[in-house]
Amino acid sequence: MLLTISYFFTLFFSGFVLVSLLAPKISLIQKTALGFPFGFAFYSILMLAFNLINVKFSIVNLSVTAFVFAALGVLLKYKYFVNLFKYKKGSLNDFIKIRNINFTWIFLFGILAYLLYGIISKSLFWPPTAYDSFTGYDYMAKVLANEGCFNNSIFDVVNPTNSIRHSYPPFVCSTFSIAYMIGLNSSKVTLILLLISFLFLFYSLTFQRSNHTLTILFTLLLFATPEFLAMSALSLTNVPQTIFASAGLIFIAKFINDKQRDHLLLGAILVGLNVWSRYDGLVFIGGGAVMLFMNIIAQKKYKKLKNYISLFLFILVSISPLIAWQSFQAIKIDGVFNSSDAFVSHLFFDPEKISFLIETIWAILKSTQYYGWTFIAFVIVLILNVRNIRNNNLYLLTGIIASFLLYSFLYYQMDNDSGNFNYSLQSMVSSSFKRGMFPFLPLLCYYMATSTILNKVAYFILEKNPTK
Repeated sequence: MLLTISYFFTLFFSGFVLVSLLAPKISLIQKTALGFPFGFAFYSILMLAFNLINVKFSIVNLSVTAFVFAALGVLLKYKYFVNLFKYKKGSLNDFIKIRNINFTWIFLFGILAYLLYGIISKSLFWPPTAYDSFTGYDYMAKVLANEGCFNNSIFDVVNPTNSIRHSYPPFVCSTFSIAYMIGLNSSKVTLILLLISFLFLFYSLTFQRSNHTLTILFTLLLFATPEFLAMSALSLTNVPQTIFASAGLIFIAKFINDKQRDHLLLGAILVGLNVWSRYDGLVFIGGGAVMLFMNIIAQKKYKKLKNYISLFLFILVSISPLIAWQSFQAIKIDGVFNSSDAFVSHLFFDPEKISFLIETIWAILKSTQYYGWTFIAFVIVLILNVRNIRNNNLYLLTGIIASFLLYSFLYYQMDNDSGNFNYSLQSMVSSSFKRGMFPFLPLLCYYMATSTILNKVAYFILEKNPTK
């Protein structure tokens, strides 16, 4: 037990130090919340690095390497880390204001805690049973833990046992393998730690622009979304992608508002990790790029090349994980499935398909069985907040819309019912698209919780400062 705890502590410590070095100006709560997500990502990258030098990875050499890097980081910035943990009067004031916590907050927090307890219990009790995981991500994780390399026996040229799921970017299968390396009998501990971390991160980010009651309300609305809550207990790729994609775009929106380079770099890395989880995460790179480009246009600074540095930096950092994985596959792994076969390689116009796609997507989005009232509430808030729309997270709204349109375009370009991709559009929207909406849920909840109209209503009801 102590050894298991020490392994996870090392993972968290390395992630905490890494995010502290990359973004020293973000709050301690946010650094802590990003500790496990960055720790898991760091281990995943280390696995790839070990494979490149033909060294099999294990929990021992991963942990030792991560600890050494983290220790060196602490030594290089020793004064920073010492000051980071010095008690400062009011240091938690921006996150915990007990005097502003009311009975409504306590009631909603109780529901959230109960749901979190339930999903953790379900995750720990049931082993991975989802088909995509059992035959894909979790299966790959067990092989990684056993063989210590990505170019493993699954991709045997003579007797291959791989499928398209084994060619996915490595974040999910590699981080699932950590649990098996440690000796645990389920990989779901990875999702539990990521989920808890994300709830803290989302609460902290939202509270910076809202109040306690609205923040806990929309944190609960996000977590209680039926389909998202159900999938949180399954070992799939959608929940990790949700964490990285949504947090990444929120940090990009914060950068546009406050011009802190920490937020730009952190946003770019998080959006990059979203692609490190799923290929379709590319649409959020497009969404973030649109946000930054629109900001350049709005400030009328589009004539000078230096004003595009932030945009170029974002694209370069966020696309680098995809380039790294594609390059590694080309060099080290034989028999990788080519997902491009699922798409038509040229642009085309099919009004019948467009009409059917819009109709099918709308049926999915308005279903309270899948998303509760999240999408419906968002449309209502958007209408009520129309007078403040230009001054209220306009760039984030632009990023949401751009990402959604790009994601929908992927399904329009699918080569349905062809010889290479024999899946109907109806089935793809009902399964993959339905789960693909998860990254949008935190973005919609964040937008609503920080909207001017809802904060005014909360101020009127609670007679509190709407921003604190």
